[in-house]
Amino acid sequence: RATDLIGRLGGDEFAVIMPDTPALGALVRGERVEALLQQVPLLVGDTQLTVSAAYGAASYDSTDDVKDVLKR
Repeated sequence: RATDLIGRLGGDEFAVIMPDTPALGALVRGERVEALLQQVPLLVGDTQLTVSAAYGAASYDSTDDVKDVLKR
């Protein structure tokens, strides 16, 4: 969505900020991303690997500090 913001936190960690999205909606989107990643063919030599992801969700409002939200 045009209102979402994606950023790399470091290494293989990313954050997606989705305004006006309940936590359950964010988790559903995380499941969709994980399903898409598992469809990515990845060969290392003769070995086929599967890409996976771990994800979680935290709610926030205008009084929250970004670091606190990321800790949750």
